Amino acid sequence: MKKKKKKKKKKKKKKKKKKKKKKKKKKKKKKKKKKKKKKKKKKKKKKKKKKKKKRRKKKEERRRKEKEKEKEKEEEEEEKKKKRRRKEEKKKKKKKKKKKKKKKKKKKKKKKKKKKKKKKKKKKEN
Repeated sequence: MKKKKKKKKKKKKKKKKKKKKKKKKKKKKKKKKKKKKKKKKKKKKKKKKKKKKKRRKKKEERRRKEKEKEKEKEEEEEEKKKKRRRKEEKKKKKKKKKKKKKKKKKKKKKKKKKKKKKKKKKKKEN
């Protein structure tokens, strides 16, 4: 009986020790590894986010610039059109004025001619 008891005790001790050691080692190792990995991942994510933000900012700036350029172009075109219209209007007005002047001149000329004719007639009589 005594021998049997001793054997049992030994077995138990061995088993316990082995289990404890294994568990502890595994846990520690796993924890450390996981922590490191997590940290790295976090850093990467942060970097990515920063990059994304930068990209977004750049894109927005580009878009803004493009919009501004387009607006400027449109404004310039509108101004040009306005100028053209004004010029055309001025030209039309000038033409009208010229026509009026011409008409007046013609009338005057006719009158003069008539007068001349009269004078001639008088001379003939004399």
